[in-house]
Amino acid sequence: MATLRGILIKINDCSYIIPTIHVERVLRIHVNEIKTIENHNTIFIEGQSVSIVRLSDILKLDRKTSAATNVNYMHVVLLNDGGIRVAVCVDQVLNEQEVLFKDLGTQLTRVKKYCWCYSSWNWCCSTYHKCC
Repeated sequence: MATLRGILIKINDCSYIIPTIHVERVLRIHVNEIKTIENHNTIFIEGQSVSIVRLSDILKLDRKTSAATNVNYMHVVLLNDGGIRVAVCVDQVLNEQEVLFKDLGTQLTRVKKYCWCYSSWNWCCSTYHKCC
């Protein structure tokens, strides 16, 4: 078992935790702030360009849109790992909380959408509850 503090976010009506150890800040940006530099979407934070990606694309989730979604603004979590910064877009930022992780054993190895890790950035996103 392990505990960690994390930012609770939502993508496609499913909740995920991003560990706060790599979260530099949480932002709400206007879509006009996104610029294309060398075929990559970027935003400027404190005068530095930072790549911006959708977390749903990283996790290979389908994009779902809601009529209530404000298309002019995006919720962004700025991640920093050893000076490497990336901004990830999420549908909602809910709050910060402490989470208990426990090994679920081999009985759930065939169940999908329980946990994803994106190891090249040394952070993980885990489902907060089972998605439909």
